[in-house]
Amino acid sequence: MTTMGDLAQQNALIGFSFNTLTQANALRRVRQRLSELSQNWPEEIQDVDLYEYYDLFWLLVLGAYEVLRTMDQHANCFSAEKQTEIKELKKRLAKIRIPFAKQELRGRGGPIENENSFTDISNGLSFEIEGQQIESAELLDEVVAFLDSFASKDIHSPIPTR
Repeated sequence: MTTMGDLAQQNALIGFSFNTLTQANALRRVRQRLSELSQNWPEEIQDVDLYEYYDLFWLLVLGAYEVLRTMDQHANCFSAEKQTEIKELKKRLAKIRIPFAKQELRGRGGPIENENSFTDISNGLSFEIEGQQIESAELLDEVVAFLDSFASKDIHSPIPTR
């Protein structure tokens, strides 16, 4: 049986919020599944794997953004260094989240053309958004590594509750 003390040793995010830690763990599991699906791409790819990857990637981007948005809304709970990192990663995720969630480009209304259509398949999917290449595997690895990077010194206080 896992205790709260065990969880705190495994990941310092619990010092901010048990819910955030739970959501971060869900993101890790989805990232692992995406790695499994794309392990032998492009040599061995099946439509069903491609569709599942795309679906899970879409949901992971939305979930990761929401985790970071919550953290950013309570930035004073984190060290100054982590506050900066949260804002930077949230901004990078917004570049792909907005075409996926709203089907428009960030800061502009109206429909998009191809921004949520992948342009390449390798170790995941590649997207081109406003001339910038975004590799799904690299982005997801960055999110998971960031969530794993927290130490107790980075958490100044838990999320405020009512």
